[in-house]
Amino acid sequence: MTTSNASRRVLRLPAVSDKTGMKRTQIYTAVRAGAFPKPFRLSDVGRAVGWAEDEIDQYLGERMARR
Repeated sequence: MTTSNASRRVLRLPAVSDKTGMKRTQIYTAVRAGAFPKPFRLSDVGRAVGWAEDEIDQYLGERMARR
């Protein structure tokens, strides 16, 4: 299944935490380990980052498939 960029939703950290059940520290530890999707900058200035919702959904699907 392909998703066009126009239909992608961007999730900020609180939404990613709610969706995955993981806390901030767990998320960033998994990102550093390469085990969780990397966030991307939302602007050229500032520190705001977000995650593509479809990448988070894919991560969760892979985790469920492993059980």
